[in-house]
Amino acid sequence: MLRPALAFALACATPAGCTERTPEPTGWFVDVTARSGLSFRHENGAGGEKQMPEIFGGGVAVLDYDGDGDLDLFFAQGAPFPGCSPQDRDFRDRLFRNDGDRFTDVTDAVGASDADFTFSAAAGDHDGDGDPDLLLCNFGGVRLLRNDVAERGRFTDVTAESGLRSRGWCQCAAYADFDRDGDLDLYVGHYVVYDAKQSEWCGDRQRGDAYRTYCGPDVFSGEPDELYRNDGNGRFTDVSGEIGVSAPLGKCLGLLIIDADDDGDTDLFVSNDSTPNLLWRNDSLPGGPIRLTEVSMDAGCSVGKNGVARASMGVDAADTNGDGDQEIFVTTFTMEPNTLFRSDGDGFYTDWSLESGLGEPSRLWVGFGSRFLDIDRDGDEDLFVVNGHVTDTIELTSPGIWYRQPSQIFLNRGDGRFTLAGPEAGAYLAERHLGRALASWDSDDDGDLDLVIANNGEPAVMLENRTPARSGWIGFDLRGAPPNGAAIGARVTLRAGGRQQVREVRGTCSYNAWCDLRLLFGVGTAAEVEWAEVRWPRGGRTRLEHLSLGRYVEVRESP
Repeated sequence: MLRPALAFALACATPAGCTERTPEPTGWFVDVTARSGLSFRHENGAGGEKQMPEIFGGGVAVLDYDGDGDLDLFFAQGAPFPGCSPQDRDFRDRLFRNDGDRFTDVTDAVGASDADFTFSAAAGDHDGDGDPDLLLCNFGGVRLLRNDVAERGRFTDVTAESGLRSRGWCQCAAYADFDRDGDLDLYVGHYVVYDAKQSEWCGDRQRGDAYRTYCGPDVFSGEPDELYRNDGNGRFTDVSGEIGVSAPLGKCLGLLIIDADDDGDTDLFVSNDSTPNLLWRNDSLPGGPIRLTEVSMDAGCSVGKNGVARASMGVDAADTNGDGDQEIFVTTFTMEPNTLFRSDGDGFYTDWSLESGLGEPSRLWVGFGSRFLDIDRDGDEDLFVVNGHVTDTIELTSPGIWYRQPSQIFLNRGDGRFTLAGPEAGAYLAERHLGRALASWDSDDDGDLDLVIANNGEPAVMLENRTPARSGWIGFDLRGAPPNGAAIGARVTLRAGGRQQVREVRGTCSYNAWCDLRLLFGVGTAAEVEWAEVRWPRGGRTRLEHLSLGRYVEVRESP
């Protein structure tokens, strides 16, 4: 893991030999990219024709690819479109190995890249052998890289033999054991039907090329999503048609694995761009065929309060008000409020965007990556959102709205209402970027979540959490029974200091991201965790009592 920044003192042989040092940066989140050795710049491949895929990268995945206990970083990279000059530009997906205090680029050494335009990577263990593989979601189809590092020192492309036949604009993917047979099935979210050879001209033609811009989603038809059943032998079978997930032509930009109705199985929320969101309720019987029912309209999370579909992008969920149910948060477009669907229990939701305090401060921004995390470890989950517009002419046509935009932190008041943080959050949040993917991880195992941001056409950024929290914490490292060794779909409920909290292990996160799968809880001033219960994906439960704080607890599922 990365070590915390070391304090240093100025030592001088003589007063004349002293030189002034730049003071250590301050704030809740500090940019530590330079000292980490991480050097990645996203290339969107823009060639002047305003090809729509250019604006929807980049992506990042947090994973321990080599099994050494340190979390490594994979970055999804673009590819050149016609008119783009690729000279002196690196269009490789990149894998950085965590060496404890620095990152080392091992992309070529382990074969962790492809030549396509990659939006995101899902790091699930598709074959159940105990190490994370890489499922790349590309413009043009998916590519599955099997992790053979322990045996052969490399990743192996097994797309063809795996049975995956996904084509078109594959934006994101989520792993989950929908049928509870032990292995991980795969949902692939698609965006729109798009032909790069026939790019549309959008913008103000009368005012010339300076006013040409990227087309919006309404210009294109939605592309059907796909669901692949894991057959348990490293192969998948496409069951999209028989289950019906390919029927609603949404325009998927985000996926959320969640047990929405708290019945013990895995449901799926799909955030769609300017078309209604989807909520697939899991009606499968354990070990039987996958059965999903689309219930978003009845559940109240299909559209906003005004009955109109919003431009939904990044998505996350948390119990924001401490009632045991998880709210769903979705980032949206300029002049739309970021959306919080408050859970009313039993899988029903109410648009509570404005009442929560999350909607109004977001109206000028275009939100993408979003993550709930307990920044100050007080026992309730706060929210980090990265922003960046998709209309590169917006400052010409809409004065007061920026193309590059600042990120935002919202602090939870404890009752599900949020307050926008100020300058104390750190210098990075005053900067403007084309924010896209956001992943959370505890990079230094100190009990708070750090962040990795993959910006579009810009360098990636690592933010270290230096919130001066004096509160206690506990983390859970769940080890599921094979083949779902990462315990994706498991839920942990704990009680500490008179407060009950819940977290789930999810097979995707945020926008174009894969996050640290460990579950981290702040417990405020509590002296211990009174009890914690793990509900495993296949229905078993493990109960722990009187747990000491300040550590990660490894919990293994009984076979």
